[in-house]
Amino acid sequence: VEVPYDTDVSALVATFTLSPQASASVGATSQTSGITPNNFNSPVIYTVVAGDGTTQDWTVTVSFAPNTETDILTFSVAGSSGTVNPGNHTVNVTVPYGTDVTSLIATFTLSDQAVARVSGGLQESGVSSLNFTLPVTYNVTAGDGTTTQAWLVTVTVAQNTETDFTAYSFPQQTQSSINAVNHTIDIVVQYGTDVENLIATFELSAGATTRIGGAPQTSGVTVNDFTNPVTYIVTAEDGTTSQNWMVTVTIAPNFATDILSYSIPGQLGNSDINVITHTVEVVMPFGTSLNNLVAAFSLSDGATASVGAVSQTSGASANNFNSPVTYTILAENGIDTQDWTITVTVAPNSNTSILLY
Repeated sequence: VEVPYDTDVSALVATFTLSPQASASVGATSQTSGITPNNFNSPVIYTVVAGDGTTQDWTVTVSFAPNTETDILTFSVAGSSGTVNPGNHTVNVTVPYGTDVTSLIATFTLSDQAVARVSGGLQESGVSSLNFTLPVTYNVTAGDGTTTQAWLVTVTVAQNTETDFTAYSFPQQTQSSINAVNHTIDIVVQYGTDVENLIATFELSAGATTRIGGAPQTSGVTVNDFTNPVTYIVTAEDGTTSQNWMVTVTIAPNFATDILSYSIPGQLGNSDINVITHTVEVVMPFGTSLNNLVAAFSLSDGATASVGAVSQTSGASANNFNSPVTYTILAENGIDTQDWTITVTVAPNSNTSILLY
């Protein structure tokens, strides 16, 4: 007897007719047509007893017809499970952003006894590799070898959810640091940079956009005031995920080591300041004592001056100028230095008087 595929044969009730006056039993159990159940997972022996007492064993074997189902039951690629739609015979899978879909190995289950082919090539779950750049048609053939069904499998790469600055710079910068953990960017720009009008060049995670407040930002184009820290809002390609980034711009200390002005009260004319030779020449009137002169001077922003180990204060520090005096100028950055030689001379006497005769 052949029954439909997947029939539960553990308790089947058979309908039968016997020779007149005959009876049947299975083992010690008398059999009644249409009533007595039996387990047909293995062949069952009916013993038929004739009206005159003669017996005959009959072996009843129940087999299954081939399966006609052509379903894809489960489907996954790149660790992502697909949505199987048996009505439309489609499978849709979304894989993580960045997945290379040109060579994916699918793991799937089919209806019992069924096989799948793509363009004639037999597909083996967990083994066969396919290019899912475009939708792929799986042709599923049932266990009967005849019934077939086409299934369309579509693999979609999820949009990027990353919200990072991968690069950030100014033409005027001397150093920069991007902290992807704290979502901060620290930039040091050259001394004298106008931080109220800076244009940043930056790169974001693929597909991401950024804005400050409600203003979209374009790398190499948008001007911003960085007098105070600026907050960028980076929105991922998915249009939902966002992250705030704080950009702090610091002006580097001045590295200039110049004497900009220098004078001693009562001097004749203006001081001669030579920025190439780093010298200052001052002429004092005839008769001036050079032992203890106090100079007034101005330096590059943030710079300090010392003579030997003695710090110099404009309008307060006295020095002996009978010989040239060396000022060491230390820049605001605390690194760059420059020696300046200050030479004070006394003008010749211009008097032409006969004082005693």
